[in-house]
Amino acid sequence: MRISQALVVGMALAAGYIGGLTFNRPTAGQPPALDPLPTASTATPTRFQTTVLNNGGSFPLLILTETTTGHCWMLESGPQEDEEWRDLGTPGYARKRE
Repeated sequence: MRISQALVVGMALAAGYIGGLTFNRPTAGQPPALDPLPTASTATPTRFQTTVLNNGGSFPLLILTETTTGHCWMLESGPQEDEEWRDLGTPGYARKRE
């Protein structure tokens, strides 16, 4: 590449950069940008946590845990409409016999 060609390429790149800085501004009629959403605080954990277990079966198991008491419920996510959550109780505590 000759010096004149390199100079033309360099000037074109510089003009594009300056043009981009100049014209990349919001127009007068454009509303201002929205404020970002607040970030979640990690100091307060959520009350419920979910876990999905798939042991190679046809449908995964959903486990719902209440973090304050440790109480757990389970649901097999299949195509049946009459599915209900199974109460697993609180792990580590003896179950009451009914």
